[in-house]
Amino acid sequence: MSSWTAGLEGRLRRAPLLWPALALLAGVGLAPLAPVVPPLLAIPGVAVVFVVAWRRPGLAPLALALVLLGAGVARAQAGGTLAADDISGFNGRFVELRGVVSEEPDVRERSTLLRLTVQATVGGSRSAPAWQPASGVLQLRVPLTQPYAFGDVLDVRGTAQAPPVLPGFDYRDYLARQGVRSSMTYARITRLGNGAGDPVHAAIFALRERIAGELQAALPEPEASLQRAILIGTRSADFSTLTPDFIRTGMIHIVATSGFKIAIVGGSLLGLCTPLIGRRRAAFPALVGVGVYILLTGATPAGIRAGLMWGLALGALLAGRPVASLQGLTLAAAAMVAFQPAVLGDSGFQLSAGATAGILLLQPRFEVWLHRLPVWLAEPVGVTLSAQVATLPVTMVGFQQVSLLAPLANLICLPVLPAAMAAGALIAVAGAISPLLGHLAGLLAFGFLAYMIAAVRLLAQVPAAAGAAPAVGGLFALLYYAGCLALLPLLPEPRRAAARSARLRVTTRLAMSGGLTLLLAAVYVLRGAPPARTELTFLDLGTGDALLIRDVQGRSVLVDVGSGKQALLAQLGTALPFWSRSLDALVLLGAEGAHAGATDDLGARYRLQRVLLPEAAARPSQSAVALRAGLAAGATAVAPPTMAELRTSGGVTIDTVPLGGADAPHLLVIIHIGAVAVLDAAALSPADQRDALLSGTALQAAVLIAPRGAADGALDPAFLTAVQPGLILAAALQAHATPADMGTLAVLRTDQTGEVRLLTDGRTLTMQ
Repeated sequence: MSSWTAGLEGRLRRAPLLWPALALLAGVGLAPLAPVVPPLLAIPGVAVVFVVAWRRPGLAPLALALVLLGAGVARAQAGGTLAADDISGFNGRFVELRGVVSEEPDVRERSTLLRLTVQATVGGSRSAPAWQPASGVLQLRVPLTQPYAFGDVLDVRGTAQAPPVLPGFDYRDYLARQGVRSSMTYARITRLGNGAGDPVHAAIFALRERIAGELQAALPEPEASLQRAILIGTRSADFSTLTPDFIRTGMIHIVATSGFKIAIVGGSLLGLCTPLIGRRRAAFPALVGVGVYILLTGATPAGIRAGLMWGLALGALLAGRPVASLQGLTLAAAAMVAFQPAVLGDSGFQLSAGATAGILLLQPRFEVWLHRLPVWLAEPVGVTLSAQVATLPVTMVGFQQVSLLAPLANLICLPVLPAAMAAGALIAVAGAISPLLGHLAGLLAFGFLAYMIAAVRLLAQVPAAAGAAPAVGGLFALLYYAGCLALLPLLPEPRRAAARSARLRVTTRLAMSGGLTLLLAAVYVLRGAPPARTELTFLDLGTGDALLIRDVQGRSVLVDVGSGKQALLAQLGTALPFWSRSLDALVLLGAEGAHAGATDDLGARYRLQRVLLPEAAARPSQSAVALRAGLAAGATAVAPPTMAELRTSGGVTIDTVPLGGADAPHLLVIIHIGAVAVLDAAALSPADQRDALLSGTALQAAVLIAPRGAADGALDPAFLTAVQPGLILAAALQAHATPADMGTLAVLRTDQTGEVRLLTDGRTLTMQ
């Protein structure tokens, strides 16, 4: 027994704080299953620790672990208690309340989410209302047309609801772990003031917004969205076009503030400062830089955990002692959970902590099996496999699928991630000095980002890239990790550092990633050269139509924009050269809705040299008035179109025919490239089509862009006979629409084929 005790004391002595930290984490995790633990029970527990430490100092960590197990249960149970005046008590009832926007607005494709820290609710009677103190956090969904900012003071009237439980995802529990237990959709809101948020967060959010603006100005979509996600952790609505592919290939982790990215920032600062002030002194600016970066990325649980790990490592460096990595990770996790117990259930925290633990425990052992591979290949493969094994249960629960190509995707993409982060930081700094410098820095960053996007999209198309995960729960995770720990002694012992000391130098890594990027950039430069034949690209917008024209001189004209910016900007970023930041002309078939909804976002990203749109309606809507005012404020040349209004230097002529009258003016557009004509009738009703027939306009065209919907008589037979198209292009048809609406003509629908690209030399028309 004494030998066993001595062995236990030896293990505890090697990592004295590991077991107490693990016990605290276990206590928080077991809190929902345990009875209520009174805090007063901690007093005899502390006394036990002192007694054990006095008689057997080597067993003191074990005694402390038992006490912290109960302390973790008590802390979690205390943290889960709601205040009596919490706003969730009003769920299911109409309420008027006041509060402050306490987080950065989360802008989505069609709405914005706000987190409102509630301060008061209306009580009393209807004749004598009285404000009463209240607490809690409310999630508001507001229209995009109502911009709000951090620190705004709002008066809100509406029905509070508990967040929904979605199929396959407990959204209510997800928000509850973040302290949000009530939501409200499209309430009546009055802004009472602004600037009520704390100045530190206000400054951080303003800087994040400034950096996001510089990245947006320097890069096209979707590269700009990926750069924002990588550099500052901002996942905009535009990034949603990439999200499925990044999840499918196991690369979604690169947009989180992971330990890998913290290591890049801290290691870079440490390496830059060491030659100037010495290694130990360089730890101070490295620590400050890591702290600033964590704040810029939103201070997420994963980022804070990684920052604490770095703080421990740098503290050990200052003390001149090595740091026990696994013990440091556990201490960092325990400190976060003790401060905020709900963070233990956050999937981002679980992924980050699990991946780090897997790399620390498994990667040195996997390298023994991979020793026959080159170092540059064995290291990323070992890291990726270790992280995959350690986070498998979290991935199965969070994404309901398991990526089978994640090791290959990480092997291909991770080498360029440091370069992409450095290029993004360069854009932020250079863009603040001069827009031209920011644009030049964007040319460098584009290569790294486009390389990662192209690789992820290519791998995501592999049929077996990911597999559906079975429904699992906490018991599976417990058994899985218990099995991993049981198998750990059976894995080969790690080789000594001297046996695998050969590591690629940083310059070699940068040279490899730079070579790949330059090769890709050369391909894009060749693609961005003026086309040998005029290109007509019918974009896949889902809820609208848009036709991009690029002539042989490289001039670009966009006809219509659709209602949502997400798909439009992403496809323009692909169709136009990556350095292009202007459109020679924009032709809008209408001044609102599905024809003009994305104009403001387009104008913020591209310089519109000229805009053609219909005459103002006799009674214009607010959105139509705002559209014209926004274009005028941007000093864009705006003109009501007439026949043959626009010609490009590359031989494209665009005729516009006003239709619809003063009540609902819109346009019919006819594009001529030599003898080839394209008729854009997307805005035409059956009555407009009959008016076009009576106008005497020559309507015959090789390609017809069908009216929206193209069903229930939307396409007049006489109009179709007059056009005589060889090909009809249509956006997503209504559910009851059939190709029979267009006769037996060839029909290409973007909801089935995606974007359609046509090439013409003015005599013939081919599809690319």
